[in-house]
Amino acid sequence: MTSAGGNLTNCNGGCGVVFKLAPDSNGGWHETRLWSFGGHPGATPWGGLIFDQTGTLYGTTSGQYTKHHGSVFEITP
Repeated sequence: MTSAGGNLTNCNGGCGVVFKLAPDSNGGWHETRLWSFGGHPGATPWGGLIFDQTGTLYGTTSGQYTKHHGSVFEITP
């Protein structure tokens, strides 16, 4: 997860991205974008991520300054 990058439409430098890294056949890594945050209040992911037993991912966003207070997000496999 990154707090910037991805969709540049609503955030300077991007609103953030959740991605998956998997090993590739050459000994490197392959990146897959799972979600690109595109606006508020669900912008700027922040803090750690939590997985449940089924592989569902949970996290939080910080929002933007005093206008937007953030949110909790869920990404299901």
